[in-house]
Amino acid sequence: MTGPAYYSGCVLDVPSTVNYGTTVPLTVIIKDRWGNPLGDHTVVASVAGGGSISNGTQKTNLYGEATGFLFNAPASGVGAPTSVIISAQDLDPRGNITLTASVSLTD
Repeated sequence: MTGPAYYSGCVLDVPSTVNYGTTVPLTVIIKDRWGNPLGDHTVVASVAGGGSISNGTQKTNLYGEATGFLFNAPASGVGAPTSVIISAQDLDPRGNITLTASVSLTD
């Protein structure tokens, strides 16, 4: 038996710094309070501040990992953001958590 998703046991794995105009993968890991992985949870990723997310909806596997998300960093130039916020929301009724990470953008 597993419990509901526990925020402190979950991870949004994305680099803290990304080069402008590049694409990087990100992974989300969903676990319960006791560290048990939670499979078959639907996770939706989004970005605020610039860039985009490809493959923005994924399901966790039996290890609690949702992979396949891609962050497409914006191009550099006048008015380009220096950082963005990436969010991943677990939509499962036993999840209902949102993980966020700040990503700095550089040349």
